Amino acid sequence: MHDNNLTALNKYSSETFYSLDKAIIEGKKDEVVKAIKSMDENNLNLQDRYRASLTESLLRQANQTSLADKVQEQNR
Repeated sequence: MHDNNLTALNKYSSETFYSLDKAIIEGKKDEVVKAIKSMDENNLNLQDRYRASLTESLLRQANQTSLADKVQEQNR
């Protein structure tokens, strides 16, 4: 994720946040929304500040303010 590189990310395709990380790297707002909506909204701890920050930003760009606020709140 931190390398912003799909080749490196593909080595971890079975990881919990793979779909989210891939969508972030590709800049696909709709896929980020889809990945977050597939998670339990009461457990949006993304276990990484960088991932959370990028997710929040892309959610806001996709006009998903409520979801972005939840991500921000649960990743302080």
